Amino acid sequence: MPDPTPAAPTPTADQKRIALDSFNRAKEAITSGNPDYAITLLLTCCKLDPANFLYRQTLRKTQKEKYGNNLRGSRFAFLSTPRWKAKVKAAKRSRDYLKVLEHGEQVLSRNPWDMGTQMDMAEAFDALGLGDLAIFSLDQARQKFPRDATLNRALARLFEKRGDFQKAIVLWQLVKEKNPTDVEAAHKAKDLAASETIQKAAKEVVAKLTTGDYLARVNSAAVPAGGVEGKIIKVEGTKAWINLGSSSGIKMGDNFKIFNVGEALIDPDTGAKLGADEKQTGNGFVVEVQDKYAIVQFTGKAAAKDTIRK
Repeated sequence: MPDPTPAAPTPTADQKRIALDSFNRAKEAITSGNPDYAITLLLTCCKLDPANFLYRQTLRKTQKEKYGNNLRGSRFAFLSTPRWKAKVKAAKRSRDYLKVLEHGEQVLSRNPWDMGTQMDMAEAFDALGLGDLAIFSLDQARQKFPRDATLNRALARLFEKRGDFQKAIVLWQLVKEKNPTDVEAAHKAKDLAASETIQKAAKEVVAKLTTGDYLARVNSAAVPAGGVEGKIIKVEGTKAWINLGSSSGIKMGDNFKIFNVGEALIDPDTGAKLGADEKQTGNGFVVEVQDKYAIVQFTGKAAAKDTIRK
């Protein structure tokens, strides 16, 4: 009988409390310029609540900032990481995925750009059912190795697994560019393009069913498929914070279109609202999700109060 798929443990109330207290103290340590203490506290957070995206993201950011984002970590990493890497491999062989994560963070505390460790941790996250963190780990590794074929292949498979064919196609194309004779990459790009076409056709059918008179009749009773709409709270660089989160059904990788909506058009005779001038200014996808908000990585233009739609 096959072993059941492992799952990340749910922290107890006490563990959640201790993790949150450690996280708050870590933020204070970061503010006061003490990254070493902050990292120690964040390691505790991740051990107590391994599925928490915010804890892991803050830890990785702090690890990188400690070394000035130098893309290599400590100058002595080649001496201090081998024993931890060996522990990662041993835990992986025994399928102790939580230990893979625990030992992996020790490696990344010395070199946050270690690609092999990031890939091992991504496998562990995926095995524990933490797909968002698996993608996060590989995406972090791509900061230094954006065209590595092995890395892009692994990330393409994760996006394919979650049905995000567009991102998977881009990554398979990168694999093919690196290795023009790669048979899998060539076939995947074609197969996924076909899957994406089918997916788009299905969305168009849904769109037709949720417009016009049909939409008018059902709009008051239910939100139509694909009708999620929100607002941008703030923008920093190419990231936008939106007022929709997991409580609104938002997930990592969700795609959005960004619109600049002008002044409402009012019928001068009846006073009825006729709509508004609007222009699509960008596209984006969700890279972080919290309960009440999410962060979107976008291309094009975006500004606070712009409208976003799935």
